[in-house]
Amino acid sequence: CPGPVAGNLKNTSKEVRPDSLKNDDEPAPAPAPAAPPVSGSMPAIDFSKLTMSAEEAGERVINGIRRNDLYIFTHTEFAAGVKSKADAMLRAYPDQPINPDFNKVFGFLTRNPIYDTQTTPKPPVME
Repeated sequence: CPGPVAGNLKNTSKEVRPDSLKNDDEPAPAPAPAAPPVSGSMPAIDFSKLTMSAEEAGERVINGIRRNDLYIFTHTEFAAGVKSKADAMLRAYPDQPINPDFNKVFGFLTRNPIYDTQTTPKPPVME
């Protein structure tokens, strides 16, 4: 799933949404912020400098398909959060010995060698 990508999805979603899924009601109001921002505490953000172009995101997806990547991530900024989540999952396993008989019978459920084939892609070359 990509991070922020420049595009017009917000503007075109209503146009392409199937009639069976359309909801003409007014959208629910956004929830109030947890703490009101302190005046002047956060400078205005130019999101155009933070979003990836649709072309670059598309190029990354095409490169991932051509490489047969198992996962295609567009924004490396999410890597630390993914690692933190994966580390938490690993810490949640009980500290006990592994049953070798279980692995003999159910090894196909516990490990797949295809994950060892994933390599790190280079960023796309944008022209």
